[in-house]
Amino acid sequence: MILDIMMPHMDGFAVLEQLKKSKEHKDLPVIIVTAKNLTNKEKSYLRDRAGFVIEKSGTHIEKIMEILSNKIKENASNDQNINN
Repeated sequence: MILDIMMPHMDGFAVLEQLKKSKEHKDLPVIIVTAKNLTNKEKSYLRDRAGFVIEKSGTHIEKIMEILSNKIKENASNDQNINN
């Protein structure tokens, strides 16, 4: 799942917390993509609960897509290794 921290009605922190509490979704890989200027405390919190954090400010969309593509390939490779 790709999750933005800044959303209109519920922030991404609350969504992430609900996902991690859910039996069905607690192991769902989550990649955080946000334009929010994260504090060190927020970064640490997110890294503990998500697979990866990408801060959009100053990052070109091509770089974001490259990072996402690499993480998807990595997860697919890990899944394939587990199933073999």
